[in-house]
Amino acid sequence: MSREIKEATPELAREIIPLLREDTIEEISAIYGTGDDVLLSHFARAISRANEAYIAYADDKPICIIGYWTSSFGSPIAHPWVFCTKFADDYPIEFFFTGRKYVETLLEKFDVLTNHVNSDNVRAIRWLKLMGFKVSRDTAFTTRYGVAFRKYEMRK
Repeated sequence: MSREIKEATPELAREIIPLLREDTIEEISAIYGTGDDVLLSHFARAISRANEAYIAYADDKPICIIGYWTSSFGSPIAHPWVFCTKFADDYPIEFFFTGRKYVETLLEKFDVLTNHVNSDNVRAIRWLKLMGFKVSRDTAFTTRYGVAFRKYEMRK
């Protein structure tokens, strides 16, 4: 089995949009709205604003785009994110270890990793917990589309 990590670019992201897992599309739509233009715009923005963004491949198939952003230079807090493709289900071990290694790398640089997850996205919440994140039971915010999100966090 071949594994590869490539730096994410808006061009590569454009190729991945049709491969996104349904729960990933639902999560993006819950915040930004629906439609292919919305997905493309959000991906381009996520990648361009990210401090780092990568695409993980297994057997030449993209399994996820993973990255993080910080609110300010030198901040001890990072906000990691991941967008899964349908191939993540075909390569669960590679997906797990890609996530685990990335989290370990981030914890070498940052004291706190935190972001938000759709409260209804049971699969994402389960994965976050497997990675070692604490996922709040309380709603952190509700989007204008009425979808509740919960905070997840990990500290050194």
